[in-house]
Amino acid sequence: MYKTRRNFNAFTLAEVLITLGVIGVVAALTLPTLINEHRISQWETALKRDYTVLSQGFRKIMADYGCDTLECTGIFTTTTDEDGNEVADHDRLDAAVRSAFHVVKSHKRGEYEDRPFNYLKGSNSSLIGNQYFVFVLNDGAMVYMAINGTCRYLNSKACEYLYVDTNGLSLPNTQGKDVFSFGYLMQDGTILPETTRKWVEYTSKTYWRDNSTNCGTPNKKLKDETIAAISGQNCLARIMENNWRMDYLH
Repeated sequence: MYKTRRNFNAFTLAEVLITLGVIGVVAALTLPTLINEHRISQWETALKRDYTVLSQGFRKIMADYGCDTLECTGIFTTTTDEDGNEVADHDRLDAAVRSAFHVVKSHKRGEYEDRPFNYLKGSNSSLIGNQYFVFVLNDGAMVYMAINGTCRYLNSKACEYLYVDTNGLSLPNTQGKDVFSFGYLMQDGTILPETTRKWVEYTSKTYWRDNSTNCGTPNKKLKDETIAAISGQNCLARIMENNWRMDYLH
């Protein structure tokens, strides 16, 4: 009988180490991009979700009150304080938003400290908080409402002004990423974002494409911008036009 001789082919230790090294280099080059894309996708999803939730919620309030305007509901009314000053009645508004949204907590005007929100580009920042009625949704989003008591904006066509931080206290707290001006809450319960074409029709003010300080230059990425400061506050208009994609970040 003869023993069959078998030859086994295998990688040497050096070959294995080289292969692992190549994999490590590729991972180091691609992972940051993948992580960044995932983060941007999360911001996009949260923004669209909160826009939809708020739009549907205020129309629900109107339906609950049997009204065809928000002013009819009476949730944006005023009372007189002990000094005789006219102030917004936050109790009525608080009850209404709690009936329409999954609210975790709320803060009346003056109860919440101003928060700094960074500009999309540049070292500037905006302060939002103290002059707003603030409520927090169960997904962590924080909604800021500039309460004046009655529907007086845009010649009584709009009731309140909305800011939204889609992930609350979590970073980056930057306008155009997780913080947005949602614009005016209209009498019919819809939202009119600033610098959209419809906004221009109502106000005769600047369309976002005509002022690069709003949300950058059309069809240009943020990293390629040459202007010194971009607020990012009005990026919602650009994102909606781009099918809810933050094209300036991708």
